[in-house]
Amino acid sequence: MHYFEKFPEKLSLAYSLLAGTLFSQFKREDPIISYEAQGVLQNPADKLLIDDTVQELKKDSSIKKKKIKLSNDKEIVI
Repeated sequence: MHYFEKFPEKLSLAYSLLAGTLFSQFKREDPIISYEAQGVLQNPADKLLIDDTVQELKKDSSIKKKKIKLSNDKEIVI
């Protein structure tokens, strides 16, 4: 019966440890999309260009990457 001594405290400790481990695995310090990319996606013309390029790459599997020029004259490779 000594296995059940302080069972609620042991259960709470195990839960806290498990929850902490899971949260630390899924917590990210860095945003998924960089701030620079967020700015590009705010521009409707650039967003449309990127969307069209992605669709083109999806349709034609022979194209592995494509260089495009954004409205701010930056070139990116998708």
